[in-house]
Amino acid sequence: MDETKKFINLGYLGFKNFLNKDLCKKLNHDISKIRGINKNTFVSREDYLIKQKKNTKNILDNFNLDFIFKNKLFLKKIKFILGEDFELYAKRIICGIPQKFFPSWISSNMDLNNINIGKFIKPKYRDIRYFHGIDYHQDFIDFSQERGNIITVYIYLSKVTKKMSPLNLLPGTHLAGASIFPHNLNISKKKIIYKSDGGKVINAKNKMLIGDAGDVWMWHGCLLHGTEINVASKPRFSLRLILRQKKNGNNALMNKVNKKIKNIVSFKKMSDFSRYETLGLKKRNISRLKER
Repeated sequence: MDETKKFINLGYLGFKNFLNKDLCKKLNHDISKIRGINKNTFVSREDYLIKQKKNTKNILDNFNLDFIFKNKLFLKKIKFILGEDFELYAKRIICGIPQKFFPSWISSNMDLNNINIGKFIKPKYRDIRYFHGIDYHQDFIDFSQERGNIITVYIYLSKVTKKMSPLNLLPGTHLAGASIFPHNLNISKKKIIYKSDGGKVINAKNKMLIGDAGDVWMWHGCLLHGTEINVASKPRFSLRLILRQKKNGNNALMNKVNKKIKNIVSFKKMSDFSRYETLGLKKRNISRLKER
């Protein structure tokens, strides 16, 4: 399947050995050096109950990322999907924290079911984003004011094994358009049945992204994806970029995809968007991911 058909029908593209492996590993090493994960990374139970100051800093502001943003092949792929007129909308280091580091007082009945567990992390370390497994979701969860004009670029900075909370994609689910989280998923060992808010039913098979430093994936903002819990001994640091199409490129691949998606709408039109914040996760899919 060529790249055009793959992105339209499956919602993502993957590129092995795409970026300089040594530079990706160096970024991973430098981040690990200043943000090594251990039990001291977490707030105490007492501090957790106290309203804490937010850290709005971004650790990536300390690093030169020209090896990505000035990479001609990287830019060529982005323009292929979004067209000539695009912008970097967000950048963030994502950390999948190993289960073994969680303090015993943090129970599954507290806030571990939240997508972002930053409130358990000491404020001075919150310049990256931390997760403990993520249920299937669309990246519109963070960019509610956007239409179907964003893609996620996910870059592995080190070797990622099955135990290290690799990304899991549900190819083809983007074709159902935007839906409110949590999503209607019937998960079994053989397949996943997804029913969107618009009533479209899609049968999907999980795609686990096992990879190495320099491997890159790009996917549509409506594609469902998530991760398992990190059961390895070390954290997984990865780079997540959100890029936005500023104008409709005449021949941009994104335009071709969105023509097939009838209910691409801005979440501004969804009066119950607050359900993202109020419902939380009714039932986690993470434990069932391990059954496959």
